Amino acid sequence: MTNQFEAKYPEVNDIKHGLESLKDSTLGLAKRVKENSSEHISEATDSLKAQAKVEMERAEQYVKEKPLQGLAIAFAGGLLASYFLRR
Repeated sequence: MTNQFEAKYPEVNDIKHGLESLKDSTLGLAKRVKENSSEHISEATDSLKAQAKVEMERAEQYVKEKPLQGLAIAFAGGLLASYFLRR
């Protein structure tokens, strides 16, 4: 029955080939998107790590220069954290 249908409507084969091509293209595109996303996420993670390292060094330098203010800020941060975590 399928052969009779295809004989009567030869464009069916063209549609089948077009759908196969579309499927292959879609799978290729999905693979490239996944690879690119992984690359961008990796780059963003590296950037955030570098930024966190810089900020940590700045905080350490601040505490070395002004130890009493550093201690007061740490104490205030602890009070705020305990207040919010208690609720």
